[in-house]
Amino acid sequence: MLKLIMENQDKPTPVPQQNTPNTTLPDPPAQPPQPADDQTPPPTNADQPVTAPVSGGASQSNDKSAAPVNIPSEWPGAFKIYKISKAAVSQNMSAIVGLVGCIVLTVIIYILILMIAKGLAARYIVEFIFYLINFIISGALVYACLESVRGHKTTVGAAFSVAMDKWINIIITSLIVGVLLLISIVLFIIPFFFIFPRLSLALYNVIDKDMGPVEAIQASWAQTKGNVSKVYGIVGVTILILIPTITIIGVILTLYLDIMYAAAYAILFLYITNKPAGATPTNDVATPPPSINPAPSQS
Repeated sequence: MLKLIMENQDKPTPVPQQNTPNTTLPDPPAQPPQPADDQTPPPTNADQPVTAPVSGGASQSNDKSAAPVNIPSEWPGAFKIYKISKAAVSQNMSAIVGLVGCIVLTVIIYILILMIAKGLAARYIVEFIFYLINFIISGALVYACLESVRGHKTTVGAAFSVAMDKWINIIITSLIVGVLLLISIVLFIIPFFFIFPRLSLALYNVIDKDMGPVEAIQASWAQTKGNVSKVYGIVGVTILILIPTITIIGVILTLYLDIMYAAAYAILFLYITNKPAGATPTNDVATPPPSINPAPSQS
């Protein structure tokens, strides 16, 4: 027994194996992405309205309340642009109504003065002053309509300021256009219907492109090439608007419709001068005439 105990003591005592912990630190848990408060996703084309491009002398406005109107890439017709014109005029209703009111007021004053004016010379002087004033008001109205289509806020004072800066070109251009139309009527009635639509955008080139009288008339002639039917469509709708004036209530309706349709020519002007990429340009001032010398025949 003693011998067995001593033999057991001589044997090494087995050391029990212990599971050593893994000293490798685990990966930290993935942190959820923190929202960036100061970053906003870039705008997409779908979020931006299709607007009339800005060109020429019309100034831009930083007024965020204005909304540009969408001019279709294909001309929708004179009747359908009433909705576009109404949306544009609504941007600057007070300015356009104020300018139309100025025209009406000058007509009333002109008639009253003619009733009391004595002598042919006095009447001619009154007419001359009347037309000069209306040329300036028309230039201011053109500016207000262009700004409305582009979605820029303006006022009567701002419109008159732009017109007064260009008053010489406005008056000379209007006089030349008036004389050309008068000559076309006096010489023969038919040429008037061909000349009138070709000159209808001359004043828009003076206001928007800052052109001189001759250059503006040449540009209008080139711009309306192939677009005469569009001009006559606007004229036709304007005539229809005037029909309700046969009644007292119709006068108010006509005045309302006429104001809402005031931007029709501005829409046509921007439609022509801002053709989509790849379209045939129509705003060349002059087109070289074809050669009158026949090409030599090849033998």
